[in-house]
Amino acid sequence: MEVFMLRRSSRSKFLPDRYVFPGGGLETHDSEPSAIARLYKMPERLIDKSSYFRDLPHEGAYEDVESLTAEQESGLFVATFRELFEEAGVLLAVEEGSLQPYHVQETEARLQEFATFRKALHAGEITFTQILEQNKLLLDVSRLTYYSHWITPSVEPIRYDTRFFLAVARPDQIAESDYKETTDGLWINPQEALDRYQAKTFNLIYPTILHLLRLAAQPTIEALLIAAQTKTIIPVSPLVEQIDGSLNFQLADDVAERW
Repeated sequence: MEVFMLRRSSRSKFLPDRYVFPGGGLETHDSEPSAIARLYKMPERLIDKSSYFRDLPHEGAYEDVESLTAEQESGLFVATFRELFEEAGVLLAVEEGSLQPYHVQETEARLQEFATFRKALHAGEITFTQILEQNKLLLDVSRLTYYSHWITPSVEPIRYDTRFFLAVARPDQIAESDYKETTDGLWINPQEALDRYQAKTFNLIYPTILHLLRLAAQPTIEALLIAAQTKTIIPVSPLVEQIDGSLNFQLADDVAERW
């Protein structure tokens, strides 16, 4: 098993020169009706029928979770697909008519077309929804597995309320950096990433390290997906203490093995 990771630009204000998973922020247009209409196979609402997400209530950092409308929750799925396309060039979609998987890499012409779309998206010349509408594509939500929920500690100057998803790439899927916010991208085995981090040749942050440890513990992709679909999800925010002038992060004992 390998995961795709991106190296953030050394000029970035947030996490410069760190290897991270593809991702980004929820934008207003992600929650617009035209964007939500592009979602295919949305999950039935869970828990008390008020949320798509199965976070255990009143545990961990639950009280710090940013309250979202139903439209914003749906928009999180759109944002996940959009950021995956923007940052890694990966598009997990199906054709609107046949509902068959759409392969960007099917022909060189199509590959170049979507490279142009990606460039225009970065330049603000087109929206993600317009790309989908023009190509009659739907976003296949069944390809995403909700995995975890992390909130940046209060000591950080920039904070995020972040949900992580798993998505299995197709065998022919090409993924690469946008060479804007990130300067490099690579497929890497989770344990190799951890080993390189220990050797001080691969810069990582605490949440990424813990996710890689979880991924490395699974023998196959199939086992990982089964574990992800059945695991508890507790919103967590690391505890922080200063030791010898540097910050040390750790999870509270009651959630350390349950997030």
